[in-house]
Amino acid sequence: MSPSTLHWLYRSLRAPGLSLSLSCLDWQPSPASFKLDCSRNQVTLRSKTPKMPPKVEKEPAKVIEVDISDDEANDGVGATPTNNNKKTTSQQQSSVALTPVSSNKNLVSQSFWKAGAYDVGPTTRPPLDHGQLEHARVHPKFLHSNATSHKWAFGAIAELLDNAVDEIHNGATFVKVDKIDIMKDNSPALLFQDDGGGMDPARIRKCMSLGYSSKKSNTTIGQYGNGFKTSTMRLGADVIVLSRATSASRATQSVGLLSYTFLRRTGQDDVIVPMIDFDVSGNWAEPIIYGSQDDWSANLKIILEWSPFPSKEELMLQFEDIGPHGTKIIIYNLWLNDEGIYELSFDDDDEDIRLRDEACRGSLTKLNKKAVELQSHISYRIRYSLRDYVSILYLRKFKNFSIVLRGKPVQQFNIADELQHSNVVSYKPQLGMGAKEVTVETTIGFAKEFPSIPVCGFNVYHKNRLIRPFWKVSADGSSKGSGVIGVLEANFIEPAHDKQDFERSSLFIRLEARLKQILNDYWKGHCHLMGYQPPNFRSHHVQKEPLVQPLIGLSANVGQEVVQPIVSLPANIGQGLSNGHTGSHDQLVSTDGSGPISVDQICEENIELFMRCEEHMQKENELKQTIEGLEKELKEAKMKRDQLSLYLETRKKQKIVEPQTGNLSPESPSMRKRDLAILMLASFAIFFSLQHEGDFSFREAWVHLSDEYPIKFESERLPPPIVTDLNGDGKKEVLVATPDAKIQVLEPHSRRVDEGFSDARVLAEVSLLPEKVRIASGRRAVAMAAGVVDRERPGQKLKQVLVVVTADWSVMCFDHNLKKLWEHNLQNDFPHSTHHREIAISISSYTLRHGDAGLVIVGGRMELQPHIFMDPFEEIGMAEKIAEQHRRSATEKEAPENAGTVDLRHFAFYAYAGRSGILRWDRKNE
Repeated sequence: MSPSTLHWLYRSLRAPGLSLSLSCLDWQPSPASFKLDCSRNQVTLRSKTPKMPPKVEKEPAKVIEVDISDDEANDGVGATPTNNNKKTTSQQQSSVALTPVSSNKNLVSQSFWKAGAYDVGPTTRPPLDHGQLEHARVHPKFLHSNATSHKWAFGAIAELLDNAVDEIHNGATFVKVDKIDIMKDNSPALLFQDDGGGMDPARIRKCMSLGYSSKKSNTTIGQYGNGFKTSTMRLGADVIVLSRATSASRATQSVGLLSYTFLRRTGQDDVIVPMIDFDVSGNWAEPIIYGSQDDWSANLKIILEWSPFPSKEELMLQFEDIGPHGTKIIIYNLWLNDEGIYELSFDDDDEDIRLRDEACRGSLTKLNKKAVELQSHISYRIRYSLRDYVSILYLRKFKNFSIVLRGKPVQQFNIADELQHSNVVSYKPQLGMGAKEVTVETTIGFAKEFPSIPVCGFNVYHKNRLIRPFWKVSADGSSKGSGVIGVLEANFIEPAHDKQDFERSSLFIRLEARLKQILNDYWKGHCHLMGYQPPNFRSHHVQKEPLVQPLIGLSANVGQEVVQPIVSLPANIGQGLSNGHTGSHDQLVSTDGSGPISVDQICEENIELFMRCEEHMQKENELKQTIEGLEKELKEAKMKRDQLSLYLETRKKQKIVEPQTGNLSPESPSMRKRDLAILMLASFAIFFSLQHEGDFSFREAWVHLSDEYPIKFESERLPPPIVTDLNGDGKKEVLVATPDAKIQVLEPHSRRVDEGFSDARVLAEVSLLPEKVRIASGRRAVAMAAGVVDRERPGQKLKQVLVVVTADWSVMCFDHNLKKLWEHNLQNDFPHSTHHREIAISISSYTLRHGDAGLVIVGGRMELQPHIFMDPFEEIGMAEKIAEQHRRSATEKEAPENAGTVDLRHFAFYAYAGRSGILRWDRKNE
């Protein structure tokens, strides 16, 4: 059933009081009519409506409700939560079993073309409530059969790239395509990410719906509303979509899961797409609940169980690199080929994604040199190389947008820029009555590799998107049109649903005929430039006496087109004449019976034709030079004309100004003196500015010196000072760590008492020593950082916090008044006799859990001194670690900086809540 038919059915069934679902993919139960039952490892939606009333004598007519999205039906979706007290219509009782279905056959086929072959068990549906309407459902198998429209995996990838390119008008500057690894099963996944406008809850539901498209512009590529579903299901069995958007001063982020694996393994007979939304306008993400909290939690549970992210925290971390707006699509459980290997190859080239079957097809047999050269051309490479295919996918180059494939931008390429003897041919198609007349320009020429590589065909684009690459319109086996390549944009015909071909309409048939005519006309007028004899070349078609074989290289059939290289004629004639009679002059008889013709006459005629061709080419070059000279003279004449017009305009303005300035003329002495004074003043100003341009100087301001400096050992070095606005008053303060385990806040704007430095005034200080036991060992600061953990609010000053890490790995956090907020000691997490090597502190206003204020991340690397403070048992264990380190050092690029130090690569990372200091996650790696 086509989308237009579904749309007609939908509008015909609309009636007041009917609650129609958005689409077959985004059906949600009514919050007032369903409850959640999680018993026996099943999530079942059960009805809470009263019992069904008895049947009436006259049953209402059954009307099919088509779950198809529409502009009117989607207005306001996701805008505000639904009121639970509002009276709703009766809903159908439905049960969604989420436990795997047991079957003797393997339901999960990893090959795309076999994924739809699985058994479907019998399904029963409960009777409808009174007044409930029937509706057509979509079986999960439709997702697979719908995706089979893409015969080529790169065509599916191009669909997703089109969606990102359509977001350019929403501010998108890039789309990233890359391979990532799924932590659950260490399998590869395909990532698509852009920084476009993103999708709010309403738009992401429309994206997951069938047949919906809001792209009505003439510049957008998408139009059918089916590309996302077909392309993602063609590449993998499952896809998760994460999007963040801002609309009407409200920031939202949404997650949607379209899982073919979930639908098959749980035995669903209807397509179910769990989705959750968050409001991120405030300091943290608030769930957007349209029904009940149980419904929202059930959707979240399905997403966590069947997506690559097993926890809500990991799921929320996926939004960190999206930014304020954008979309991230992760396609996992990628399809395998018939040999059980991934259809997409990520290992052949680290900067490319290749089709494994196409890339290996040429290597199975031994190819000659000609075939190798042909496979090196871009017309063949686009079959298996995604980077080459994307390079010619769009006709016009993007200005502020880039396609990044596996970390490297794709360089766009237009083959029309490298054609030999290129021409531009205009064509006006006949669109019918009432249609606006359009002009199609076709750039045609010989490939730069021709005649060594006989590649030919037309690259036909639609709305800047390549639809048919290297479309050969000439007959197979004919050398006519060899090496001729054309490029055109045909926006007047409609592409097929997979955008790899055009609809077979009358316009398409007329276009094909027109391209054949353009190819023939170009070949007739330009093939001689590449060494081919034109079809209208009128030479004497000769043949020998009946006893003599026909000449090689000459056509024996009168009236047929001869498309042979001209350079081969003399050699072929010589071969035909050397028939055992050296030096003899055979007589040839013309086919028209005009009389015998000698071979010498044919050679002289051939030479004469070559001479005339050379003369014409020379005249053509002379005419081109004459035209270039005339164009140059014309350009110079236009420049002189512009100068004269500007001079006349200036003189005209001066004549208008002179009467207003009185009798004072430019020739008067007073005017000349004034002009001279202004000129001298301007010259002096220019000279002075040039002499002092770029000069700067330093003056003494203030100084803060410690008695224990300079330091004697590198390990005693303190962290550098921090210059920041700690309390948000608009003035900068300087935070300094002292050798006696203190943090001081200095005022950098001290008054100058006399010439030279003045002592900086200490505004506040805090000690890092323990409160009860004042022991200074290990309490020296080794790293510190300041930052904001609170979200910015209108009219409120942003006050920062200070995080300090000491030598004994105590992490302390102070507020803007140097009041300690929290402290943690991490010394027990590191091996004995270690010292810090690197420490990094990150302070941000992002949160991991509700109620937190910001996030503090502390990471560091420790090194071990193997021969200091070790007992014999520790030395034995350390010797084994040193040996293992030497074995691994052969493959390491960096050598240890100190021969006596063994780098155990002990890394540790800790994340704390900004204000409370609660540990949210940690990670250690040795």
